[in-house]
Amino acid sequence: MTDATIVEDIVRPFVEEGVYRTEEDALRNLRNEIIEEKIEENREEIKEFREKYGKDFEEFTEDVKEGDTSIDKEDDWMRWEAARNMLEKWESVQERVHAA
Repeated sequence: MTDATIVEDIVRPFVEEGVYRTEEDALRNLRNEIIEEKIEENREEIKEFREKYGKDFEEFTEDVKEGDTSIDKEDDWMRWEAARNMLEKWESVQERVHAA
């Protein structure tokens, strides 16, 4: 798919329908919406783990290291760690976008 095809297939309909004024506005707004959605998804997942275990990630990690573990807890640890890492990456992208 070329850049022109992306604009034609994805962005132009938003402009033609009057949702956005220009293709640049559409791309910028869609980008920002995706970033904000991903940040919120990861924050929500992290919040759910905090509530489920009643502790923060570092405390949970210590429990797992000390042997208070199960397959489900190890799976949750991996998912929690992944959510933290992805939140950090999406927030970094957001900072770079707003700095530009």
